[in-house]
Amino acid sequence: MGGPSLLIEKQNNLYHLSNIFFSSIFGIGPIRSRYNSLGKVRKATERELILCNLLMKRAFFLKTKGFDQNIYPGEENEFLKSLQTSTRIIYDPKAIVYREPRDSFYLFLKQMFSYGRGRAKHLKLNYFFEYLFLIPLLFSLYVISLPFIVNQSFVFYTPLLGHFVSSLLTLLVNQKTRLTIYQKSLLPFFFLLGHFGYGLGLIVGIFQYKILKILIVSKKTKEEIQIHRLKNFKKSSTKSNFSIKLTHD
Repeated sequence: MGGPSLLIEKQNNLYHLSNIFFSSIFGIGPIRSRYNSLGKVRKATERELILCNLLMKRAFFLKTKGFDQNIYPGEENEFLKSLQTSTRIIYDPKAIVYREPRDSFYLFLKQMFSYGRGRAKHLKLNYFFEYLFLIPLLFSLYVISLPFIVNQSFVFYTPLLGHFVSSLLTLLVNQKTRLTIYQKSLLPFFFLLGHFGYGLGLIVGIFQYKILKILIVSKKTKEEIQIHRLKNFKKSSTKSNFSIKLTHD
């Protein structure tokens, strides 16, 4: 059982911007229930629950062998996935915990980068939902390419324009949130920073945990151990010299 993690209200720019980002569909899509009290008590999946607001009996936790520390951060995702078919997981929108918002744009970027890199540890491309995580990855690659490509037509900049328009539409939907003119002007940049940071984390994570791992394993499998035997077990007039090739798994 678990619930959302909401931001502690503070009178600063980052609180209001973070609140809109983490509670909007354009901000974090189908996992926004983790950061926003939505709906009613219901059966849930790992998309809706977050580790800082997760309740279970200690005996059950130990019986299921707990979290895999090798996939931190986001270790609760794989843990809950493994329980979905055998255990009833409940989301309660009123079971709320509060957390501190990040105090600077740098810390927010670092937070999203960490989330993206952590997601890469257990990214599986055979699920449609997992494909959604590739959208910020492709967007980040697009943003990185912008300074190196000149004399492009207007069409090349349409993704950036679409991102800006989506940020403004999100602002219109959240009119109840009181924002100053300065905060409203920062919102498109804040969304850009969040999505770029997450996608950049995915890029680094996929290279670090997937591609690099494949390259290392591939290198090991090519290493051969030669074992030479100088003579046969049985007496023979002919000498033998043969090798056995062993490969690492």
